[in-house]
Amino acid sequence: MRKNQGLFQTLFLLIILPFMALGVVCLNGSAALAERSYANLANNGELRCGYALSPPYLVKDPQSGALSGYDYDIWTEIGKELDLKIIWSEQVGLGNVVEGLKSNKFDVFCSQIWLDSGRIRALTLTDPILFTKVKLYARKDDVRFDGDLKKINDSTVSMAAIENDVTNFMVTRGFPDAKVDLQPPFATRSDMAASLLGQKSDVLILDQASAEAIDALDPGKMREIANIPPLYNLPAYYAVARGQYQLRDMINIALHNIINDGRLANIVRSHSASFILPRKDF
Repeated sequence: MRKNQGLFQTLFLLIILPFMALGVVCLNGSAALAERSYANLANNGELRCGYALSPPYLVKDPQSGALSGYDYDIWTEIGKELDLKIIWSEQVGLGNVVEGLKSNKFDVFCSQIWLDSGRIRALTLTDPILFTKVKLYARKDDVRFDGDLKKINDSTVSMAAIENDVTNFMVTRGFPDAKVDLQPPFATRSDMAASLLGQKSDVLILDQASAEAIDALDPGKMREIANIPPLYNLPAYYAVARGQYQLRDMINIALHNIINDGRLANIVRSHSASFILPRKDF
């Protein structure tokens, strides 16, 4: 009996210890990442932003390179609240968010993102910044899908999406029989619209504010599919690396101050009437 107990104890240690060691390595890796981010904040008073260009959220002037837009205005206010200089250090695609934070290319992804199951596991998220209506769009002269969502879920129909982005999750989960015109991870919402207008895809999942901004740049070429309600009313978030709760909490405090004193509402009104604001705390 004692011999068997000894054998079981040996087997237990052989099986469990590698996993315990892996956990220590993961914890140490997360701690090291957090230390680097906080050293940057403490020593330099800077917060490094990764970002993706997508009007009206973030736009870059092609001549001067200056940034503007909804997210830019919010982070200007967050910087004031936290007494930090906001450095727009790394332009990435919507499919590169997780990798950019894991590799410490930036401290925060300062463009708004929607969630899918992969991002929930891989990131730590702020409280919602706003809520937005996500709708279906087609080319102006294409009326095949009006009033009938089921017609989209067909092998003859192609939908635009971005690799590693929630748009791909939305297409494959909601329309499993449709084809996917999959854009690379560094693509933007504007690239998805280009897929639609270039007839590489037939249907586009897009939030109303982005659709309005894209249409303003190239008017009258795409339209909301008629007689179909919004697919989602989605919250949007900013993201930090997994486990960086203190940094997340700092940003949340600044965000709630901006929400509660009305600054967020003023920013929203200057960019799109389609955004739905989070409630004030009181």
